[in-house]
Amino acid sequence: MCKLYSLELIIVNRWFPISKTYFKCGHFQESLSLSERIFNCSKCGFSRERDLNGTRESSSGGQ
Repeated sequence: MCKLYSLELIIVNRWFPISKTYFKCGHFQESLSLSERIFNCSKCGFSRERDLNGTRESSSGGQ
């Protein structure tokens, strides 16, 4: 199906903490509870809504 639409399928480990890892600098935020909806990166200072950050991280393959 991906070939038909010229898409790339990226498979990410289901246990990889996507919403706790900032997609730009790769910093992992250990103490991010589910009730915290904003991801504030303590390494580079960037803030982003947690689910949007997770979406970007998963599109990069969770690396």
